[in-house]
Amino acid sequence: MHILGASKKHKIKAWLKAFEAMWQGKKRFEYRLNDRNYQQGDTLEIREWDEKKERYTGRILICSVPFIMHSGFNLPAGYCIMTIGTPQALILKDKDPHKAVLEMDSPIIKP
Repeated sequence: MHILGASKKHKIKAWLKAFEAMWQGKKRFEYRLNDRNYQQGDTLEIREWDEKKERYTGRILICSVPFIMHSGFNLPAGYCIMTIGTPQALILKDKDPHKAVLEMDSPIIKP
């Protein structure tokens, strides 16, 4: 049972193709091993991962989890499906990890 007001923030990685679909607003769900006890109301900090170069690209989406399924529909034990809420922020980081820029030209964010 998740306690109201006790939401968590999870830093997770997404490969290039999946991240781009989220960035464009086309992929609004995430299927994951539930090794972090994901719950409705949590926040996801989704970091784009280049699986070929084995490094983060610097693009980050920050989204809420408005709905989550832990069972049913033949969902394997220990896995979950989360809906991804409208991003609260889209962040681009350059090579200096202390610099961040709010990106407002994504199709899913309207200034």
